[in-house]
Amino acid sequence: MALDQKRFDQGDSTGFRVLAQARCFAEAEQLILAYITTNNNQSSNLWWHAAQMAARGGRLVAASQHARRALDAEPAKDDPFLWNDYVLGSIAFFERDRAGLQRHRDVIAERGMALWANRMNLNMLDAMLENFDLSYEEIGAKAVQRWKTKTQTQN
Repeated sequence: MALDQKRFDQGDSTGFRVLAQARCFAEAEQLILAYITTNNNQSSNLWWHAAQMAARGGRLVAASQHARRALDAEPAKDDPFLWNDYVLGSIAFFERDRAGLQRHRDVIAERGMALWANRMNLNMLDAMLENFDLSYEEIGAKAVQRWKTKTQTQN
């Protein structure tokens, strides 16, 4: 709880990631939620990572709830990073709304390809569409595999 947000949230071997690497997703989610409360920190990154941990643990209702708190309330119209479309596409997946997932995926594909982060997020949304009936945990592995294949063929 005493770690600064960067070390808690982004460190490879600190904070919640220690639990995530051990595949203790429910515990990682609870640790993030405790960090949010203890530190009164409403960072969208923290809420997003709580959503991911809930989803990886198969708790899709909780994942949707946490992800909604990760949305940017007032995204700049000219912001090239299409964060909300990625989060909304993920929420659509959590809620089993394939049409919503496709809609937000298409926005990123149409408007966001100049930015590397959008391409990474698009890869994940595409993996969700291609493997719609798999768990979020399994889709994460598919997305990594997809990205490696794509980048190897481009080089």
